[in-house]
Amino acid sequence: LVQTLYGTKYFIDPSDEVMAPQLVVYRQWEADLSQFMINSVTPDTVFMDVGANFGYFTCLVASRIGCSGRGAVIAVEPNPRMVTLLERNIRINWSIAPVEVYACAVADSNGYLEFNVPEGRAANAGLATGNQPAAAGDRRFIVPTKTLGDIASARKVDLMKIDVEGFELAVLKHIGPVLANSPDLSIVM
Repeated sequence: LVQTLYGTKYFIDPSDEVMAPQLVVYRQWEADLSQFMINSVTPDTVFMDVGANFGYFTCLVASRIGCSGRGAVIAVEPNPRMVTLLERNIRINWSIAPVEVYACAVADSNGYLEFNVPEGRAANAGLATGNQPAAAGDRRFIVPTKTLGDIASARKVDLMKIDVEGFELAVLKHIGPVLANSPDLSIVM
């Protein structure tokens, strides 16, 4: 359990060699991006976190949106272990904007794909490509996929973070329905 400089609390995977050391030592992740995100929201902002991991940006932004407006957060994460941490982190940061969790990957079609989690680097997990074998210690499993349009097409989204380890193009292939309802959408990739 760590608490950031911003007051948000997180259960993290202590075996993760990417984000865990930063959160333990510096008490934040990607300082410039964190500052940009919290300065970009109001109580009425709808934020979509594609590749939410354990919920660092989900909970940080939701804490700044708060409960007083119409704002909300849509968090999308396919890694079952990270979804468990994400849901726990939403619960322990209870005075935040409402958060909807989608336990799936965003891809260019609905269905199922193979997902790879590198040993010690869950922050670098992503959809597996081709017939490339998993490295020793990596975990692979099948995850459901949905298009961006299927998840958020009926909503006006103000701010979106997309961090899907090289599969951003697959996410953006079905952004049309989202853009139709979100003319002022800001995207961070």
